[in-house]
Amino acid sequence: MLEPTSYSELAAQLLKDANVRTPIKSPIEQQLERIGVAVKVSRRRMHISQNELAKRTSTSVPTLLAIEKGRADTHLGTYLRIASVLKIKLGV
Repeated sequence: MLEPTSYSELAAQLLKDANVRTPIKSPIEQQLERIGVAVKVSRRRMHISQNELAKRTSTSVPTLLAIEKGRADTHLGTYLRIASVLKIKLGV
């Protein structure tokens, strides 16, 4: 598999990889998935490991992994801390 060369290629690949076998997703599930992709892409672009981001945001690696997969049911504060470290805006 070729490595993505641009942000849009990486985002497209991550969205493809995150494909959930749910036939219809609610708007909230779709938004959580988009946030997860944004977190993962931004973390990788900044060369921050999941362990490092978890430490910087006072969260666990499993929670961070769930967020990146768009499946997290976690506190808003966790999302805000992650967005702050990665310098991204959460589209709400």
